[in-house]
Amino acid sequence: ASGGPSDKDFQVADLQIQDDGLGDIGGIARITNTPTRSLTGTFTFTFFQGGQIAGTAEGSANDVAGGETVTVQLVSQDKMISGQFRYQFQVDAEF
Repeated sequence: ASGGPSDKDFQVADLQIQDDGLGDIGGIARITNTPTRSLTGTFTFTFFQGGQIAGTAEGSANDVAGGETVTVQLVSQDKMISGQFRYQFQVDAEF
């Protein structure tokens, strides 16, 4: 991953959000474990529109090898957003 948002030892390589089928935010993120050691992590994506929080989505990845990029399923109970948005990536826990 190059140039994507990062926090602690993880970096976002790609983010795709879509309606989860129930009208809520869903999608996938490609996340890279940047150090050489294997890590498990939990993540939060916070979405902003017009300077306001429009929703959040969470995901997790287990035993990600050092340097490996994995696909993380995102889940949320916040309504799907449309149009342009910004997002912030946060690592809630890593071990």
